Amino acid sequence: TQHSDIFIKPDGPKFYVANGSGDGIYEYTMTTPFDLTTANYNDGHNLNVGSTTNAFTMSYDGTKVYSAKNGAVVTQFTLSTAWDLSTAGSATTHTFSPGPAGGNMYYNMSISPDGTKMYLGGNGSSQGHVWQFTLSSAHSITSESYASKVIDLGSYYPSSSHINGDGTKILLLFPVVVKVMLQSHNIKHKSHLP
Repeated sequence: TQHSDIFIKPDGPKFYVANGSGDGIYEYTMTTPFDLTTANYNDGHNLNVGSTTNAFTMSYDGTKVYSAKNGAVVTQFTLSTAWDLSTAGSATTHTFSPGPAGGNMYYNMSISPDGTKMYLGGNGSSQGHVWQFTLSSAHSITSESYASKVIDLGSYYPSSSHINGDGTKILLLFPVVVKVMLQSHNIKHKSHLP
């Protein structure tokens, strides 16, 4: 099983993992916030996104989940109960531009704390890029427009990106980081983790 992305709830009691070789995002609870050794899988609290998930992120209030699908397509779900994947409603999809070259997926995505900026990373003309988009209606992918801002990463392709709480820094994680972090704390549940 290939796990492609991870999101940690800002106050630390939950984290979410995307199954990059399947179609699920899985929810875990940590009895001690930010301590992966206390993690337990929340059985039944997963989100079927309908296709392979290379990247996903969540809004800072826990009511929205965003998932990258084939090409430059992003899917948005609304959670009726914040941070509970089992309460996801119907999906909204939208195609962003510019996007990954050759029909590839976005490899990473993140959203600003106020929901007005989205950052999507992928392979643009054989180079790693992170593109910035403006959401004129906060948290709504259908309101996006390209902000004409991009980070060129050369031959590097990060698998995850996160924005800090005040929006002044972006953290880019590379594929081995997620796997090592999970394996080093022996977090496993059935077939969801390697």
